[in-house]
Amino acid sequence: MKVKSEEKKLEKSLFLYRALIAQRKYNTVISEISDSIAASTPALKAVRLLAQYFQSPAKRANVAEEAKQLLAANFEPTVALIVGSIWYLERNYEEALRSLHNAGTLEA
Repeated sequence: MKVKSEEKKLEKSLFLYRALIAQRKYNTVISEISDSIAASTPALKAVRLLAQYFQSPAKRANVAEEAKQLLAANFEPTVALIVGSIWYLERNYEEALRSLHNAGTLEA
C-alpha cells in the first residue's frame, strides 16, 4: 500500500509493528526500529519498548519504567495506549488507567 503523507506512513508502520508483536516476532520489530528512529518518533519507541517487554522477562521492570518516562515526556495517544498496556500486563491497573485517562482516541 502506497501512502503519501508522513502521518499515514507512521500510522501504517505502527499497525505493522503491532501486528508483528502479536505474531511474537519481537526481534523483527526491535531490529527494524533502530535507536535513531525510536529517538525521533515517540510512538515507534513505545512499540519497540513493547517488543522488548515481551522478549525479555528479566528486564520487564526496567522497560516499564522507561515506558513511564516516555509517556511523561511525550503524551501521544499511541504512546498512552502502549504504556497503558504495559502497566496492565504488570498488573498495575491504576497506572494503566491513569495512562489512558486523557488519550481521547477510540482505541484507548
